[in-house]
Amino acid sequence: MYKCWQSIGLYVHSLITKSEHIETIIEQYRADKLRAVTRARKADIKITQLEKEIKKLKLKLELGL
Repeated sequence: MYKCWQSIGLYVHSLITKSEHIETIIEQYRADKLRAVTRARKADIKITQLEKEIKKLKLKLELGL
């Protein structure tokens, strides 16, 4: 009878461990996704700034300044 309870306990422990591991993986995935979105937003802002700067420099070049 003791062996039955022991095997049930090990089984439950393995289920809990797997569940915790899955939660950790999901949290890492969400964090990676959030970092990627943030990085993309920063890149978009930088691109628009550089495009404005390029327009200014082209205008200066055309005017000969």
